[in-house]
Amino acid sequence: MGANIIELDYDSASSVKKALTGVDVFISTWGAPTITKQIDLAGPAQQAGVKLFVPSEFGADTEEINRIPFQGAKLDVQKKLRDIGLPYTLFQTGTWSDTCSVP
Repeated sequence: MGANIIELDYDSASSVKKALTGVDVFISTWGAPTITKQIDLAGPAQQAGVKLFVPSEFGADTEEINRIPFQGAKLDVQKKLRDIGLPYTLFQTGTWSDTCSVP
């Protein structure tokens, strides 16, 4: 099974909804500078029928480390997902998993 490439405008809720229609799991990989953009994607994802939203959460536990500015933004994304009732899961791999591994 191959991948479908879909052009979309992340600033358009209808474009995001159209792109996510038929998608069961949405894995977001937004970086720290744009992490709050996921808040705008949550509603269209839910409307499109997405069953599970995986926000960018590939670092430390945000419940434990919420004093770092972008960690607070991650908590805002989680709150939005809870508020609209869209199921989500978090993958927390640790703060330095990428920088401390030896190839």
